[in-house]
Amino acid sequence: MVNYTDPAGPRFALQAHPAANPGALKVVTFNIRYAREIDSAIVVLMQDPALRDADVIALQEMDEDGVQRIANALGMSYVYYPAVHHPVDKKDFGPALLARWPIEDDRKVILPHLSLSRRAQRVAVTGRVNIGGEMVQLYAVHLANSLEVSYAGQKDQLDALLNDADSVGLAVIIAGDFNSYDVAGEALRRGYSWPTSGVQPSHHGLRLDHVLYRGLGASADSAAVVHDVRGASDHHPVWALVPVKRAPKERTAAGGL
Repeated sequence: MVNYTDPAGPRFALQAHPAANPGALKVVTFNIRYAREIDSAIVVLMQDPALRDADVIALQEMDEDGVQRIANALGMSYVYYPAVHHPVDKKDFGPALLARWPIEDDRKVILPHLSLSRRAQRVAVTGRVNIGGEMVQLYAVHLANSLEVSYAGQKDQLDALLNDADSVGLAVIIAGDFNSYDVAGEALRRGYSWPTSGVQPSHHGLRLDHVLYRGLGASADSAAVVHDVRGASDHHPVWALVPVKRAPKERTAAGGL
């Protein structure tokens, strides 16, 4: 296992033309196992009614070629920072972020705790998009699984991500493979909504893939799992609708904003 410890790279990105501003964002997360079945994944993302026309997509277990092919097929901007060069398929491995708007100020967030067996690191990819004048910070993440770090270690990884989001000070969307159901709930106490909390299992009977958001207002959460993946992966993609308009800022005692 070769860890990419430089926060600046490797980096791969391409910007697409901005899309129209939607009334709600369709956010999708999809772990495409070792980026092996990209053609099938493209068919699923383009043809399934629940996934078609997604506004934000978080991908996991990706390599550069797979990310580029999916983004080109969907006409989306992308940024990809691999976490490691993986010994199984002898290629890069990590999360990628896709959006229908140019992705600004992108970077890699290195998460704490190396895995027990291969000493592999985990990372998140982040960048911001301008949706009708509203800046939204997006994160694509793949936390370590429970065999490689403890639950406390998974919580530390999520906390590092949430702390990074706090430092930005914008509305936030986090999507990805959390390799846990319970750990996503840790974000609730920090003001996040969790629209995917009640979805059906996305991987071998487990609910591992989720979407979180904060600072984007309230709506009746809508989310689900897509079961027919046409052999693209051992994970099922998960989608959620996220409101675009931010919640009103609280007034101070003096009546100001």
